Amino acid sequence: MAQGVRHMINLEGDQIMYMPTSTCAYKAIKLYKWAGFELELNEDAPGGYKNQTVQALELLRGHT
Repeated sequence: MAQGVRHMINLEGDQIMYMPTSTCAYKAIKLYKWAGFELELNEDAPGGYKNQTVQALELLRGHT
């Protein structure tokens, strides 16, 4: 993951990066949080993707 983030910074510079995921990918969401990414709760379509963070957090509560 770190190598991918470094590659994106080399290509695009220091920009906001969105890591879209689905509500069923709770393991990926845990990994993103562990890597330091923040969850976007308020924006309807961050990066052009439907925001399902609230639904994902509900699933995470059942898998912790």
